Amino acid sequence: MFVGSIEWLFDDQFCNFICHQLCFNIGIGYQAGNYSKQVMHTTCLDCFSNHDGQAPPGCVSLYVFGNHIGAAMKYHHVPMCFLTPASPTTKDQLVLVLQGDWRGSFCRVIRWIRKEKKAVVTLIDPSSSNQVTVFPAEDICLALSI
Repeated sequence: MFVGSIEWLFDDQFCNFICHQLCFNIGIGYQAGNYSKQVMHTTCLDCFSNHDGQAPPGCVSLYVFGNHIGAAMKYHHVPMCFLTPASPTTKDQLVLVLQGDWRGSFCRVIRWIRKEKKAVVTLIDPSSSNQVTVFPAEDICLALSI
């Protein structure tokens, strides 16, 4: 997988997307870079439609809050070529693993190594035996529980 590829998002078998919102960085090519410093989130239940209707093919339905206090939520249909998975910024955040044996699993970050852009994570599955591993930022995507 190359950085910026989110084809896994279009695969219903990858994981249970309904229980989580996924977070993405937006490339500067989308709307003249207006959202390049913000993280957008998938819409609840269906990341391919929102109140504006069905997203065009190859696009994802995302929302973002404005830059100031009290700003309204804005919905967008963003082409996947402008999306990269957002990285965690601190411990105790959820991430979706995109590569390796844990592919498609949701994990909790127990340590974020910012300089190396790596996350030490543990599975959130209660049946797991507290396994811990390290993933580079490009192999995980920040997630939020719904």
